[in-house]
Amino acid sequence: MALIRLGYLTESNDKKSFDMSLFKNRLFYQKLIFLLNEITNEFNYNYNWYIRGPYSPDLTKDMFYINELWNQNNSFIDMIKTKNVHDKSLDTEITSINTLKSSFIKEFNREWDTNDLEILASLLFIDKHTYSKCRNSKIDTIKEFIERKPELKDRPINNYWNILKTSQFI
Repeated sequence: MALIRLGYLTESNDKKSFDMSLFKNRLFYQKLIFLLNEITNEFNYNYNWYIRGPYSPDLTKDMFYINELWNQNNSFIDMIKTKNVHDKSLDTEITSINTLKSSFIKEFNREWDTNDLEILASLLFIDKHTYSKCRNSKIDTIKEFIERKPELKDRPINNYWNILKTSQFI
């Protein structure tokens, strides 16, 4: 089921952007699917903390499998189009992601990129899955984030937190 959901999401994007040979694409989808995973029971991927934030080995495996199917032929994409012309079960979650993206664009006056998704996903992971002291605590979550990712301390982490909060992810 998760594979079909992933196929539906990736089919809606340009096939060329779903090239798993590029690290930035794998990272982008890891973080985007993590955010979706936090608001739906449709995916059920388990995440651990890794160098670049939350990471799911099972998701990586599934993404490579979809990529392989795409490279072999279009039957997978055809199956997605036939069976899931519009998958209503993800409408609410996709709306939530779009709200998050709109909040980001409003705050930063630009589209988000892989690094932005890494920050958003990492903050959310720390807040919800790390220590109970971080849960809904902006100060504790940001402090923990900076301890884990000191290379990003100069970024406006406070603004990223606010985007997650106003978009009701936290």
